[in-house]
Amino acid sequence: METQVINVEKGRPIPPSTKGKYPFRDMEIGDSFWVPDGRNAESTKNTVRSAATTYSRRNGVKFTVRRDEGGYRVWRTE
Repeated sequence: METQVINVEKGRPIPPSTKGKYPFRDMEIGDSFWVPDGRNAESTKNTVRSAATTYSRRNGVKFTVRRDEGGYRVWRTE
C-alpha cells in the first residue's frame, strides 16, 4: 500500500460560517423574515424549522414557520 502525502498549507483563510445566517437575534415579537425555496423546497423547510427550533430552545423564544410566496416565512411569536 502506498503512503499518501498530506501537505500543510499556510495562510489559507477560513470560509465564512453558515451559522447564524438567519436574523433570529434581531427579531422582536411580531417580526418576520422570508427565506426563498432552495433547490428542494422540503429541504428548505426542514432547514429553517430546525434552525428556529434550535434557537428557540437555547434562548427561550418562540417562532412559527409557514409556507409563503415561493418560500417560507418565519415569525417570532414570543
